[in-house]
Amino acid sequence: MKDTPTMKAVRTRILRATPLVGAVALSSSATTQAADKTNIVFILTGNLGCGEFGCCGGGGGLARRKVTLGEALSDAGDANDRCGKWRLGSREGRLAHNHEFDAWHGIRRTTDETRWPSSPGWSPAIMSAELSTEGKKGEQRRELPIDDVHERGLMGAEITQRSVGFIEREAKFAKPFFAYVALAQPHLPTEPNPSFAGNTSSSDWADMLAEMAASVDQILDAVDKVGARDNTISIFTSDIGPEFFSPWDGWAGPWREPYFTAWQGGIGVPFLIRWPGKIAAVRVSHEMAHGVDRFATLAKFDGTHGPAERPMDRLNQSDFLLGKTESSPRAGFPIIGAERLRAVKWRHWKRQSMRQHHLFDKQVKRPAPTIHSLYTDPREEKPTADPWGRGSDSENRGRVPCTHEKQSAHLNGHT
Repeated sequence: MKDTPTMKAVRTRILRATPLVGAVALSSSATTQAADKTNIVFILTGNLGCGEFGCCGGGGGLARRKVTLGEALSDAGDANDRCGKWRLGSREGRLAHNHEFDAWHGIRRTTDETRWPSSPGWSPAIMSAELSTEGKKGEQRRELPIDDVHERGLMGAEITQRSVGFIEREAKFAKPFFAYVALAQPHLPTEPNPSFAGNTSSSDWADMLAEMAASVDQILDAVDKVGARDNTISIFTSDIGPEFFSPWDGWAGPWREPYFTAWQGGIGVPFLIRWPGKIAAVRVSHEMAHGVDRFATLAKFDGTHGPAERPMDRLNQSDFLLGKTESSPRAGFPIIGAERLRAVKWRHWKRQSMRQHHLFDKQVKRPAPTIHSLYTDPREEKPTADPWGRGSDSENRGRVPCTHEKQSAHLNGHT
């Protein structure tokens, strides 16, 4: 596979962590922007397993009353842009530009739908083809060309170019910017851009990963070229574990099973962060963080605290990422699927009460909960015989160990 600067940096500078998350500074050199301006570049991939990354080995949608990170930062004076997959509601009133993003370009739901027009038996009279879309704050969205397999191959480049353009424009102004870049790779179908097809001499999958790495390079290069390197927090992560469907199925590395399961492979994702001069480079940690912690952490970095809504759902990881403490404030979290508590992770322990091996596998209640030590049994194959984790009296049964009593009480009340 052809090497890229990002992939080289990843191999040498990543902080590797046990799933769910790791934290890393890709660099610590400095450039030129005003010290009181903090920008955020958040790059979110879809269905990226830890094993696919060299450094790591629905419904009605989002209600208008819900406050997004983009909304909180917009209220604080940031310019913001959302490019790529949304998947938080597909109707007008629930799209990104309805939640205080200045502009949005991408798809309303998921890249699965790009395969509709080329599927056997498909008829637009039964199910119309999905369209790419764009919108601006305070305006109705505008529909773009049909989102088919051909457009899927071009989607990554379009998202990257629009995000780079946003960074270049907004860096000229005094207020900070927030670029939310949802690349959608390697979500199925993982079609590489024609300019990358065949580059790795391996497979479409490998070509797609090379394209994704090049996209990250372009975005980070744009931050550097506008002189915003020192004052920009750049993040790369995924929303969930690896893809399940062949021939696009990914790899979870040393952990087992794909997305939509409670196994570590399904919930563990890469997480890289760069903030030169603030977050140390080449720092390695096995501490825990959760995707919901991003809101409180980035809002703190940006100088705002966001809304007080559901404070128990997220924890501020800023001191941990800045190296002020070696320990994450998060000790555990529940894993819920199909409205059922499947498992609980606490420190390096996992308590599983349900069993499901893949998306189409039936959830089965275990005769008794199993306890696994993820240090000695990372593939969760051999339950520990230690009885303390199950709790020996009725007072402790079902209790979820968390970071503080308010959170523990909240979780217990919903299980």
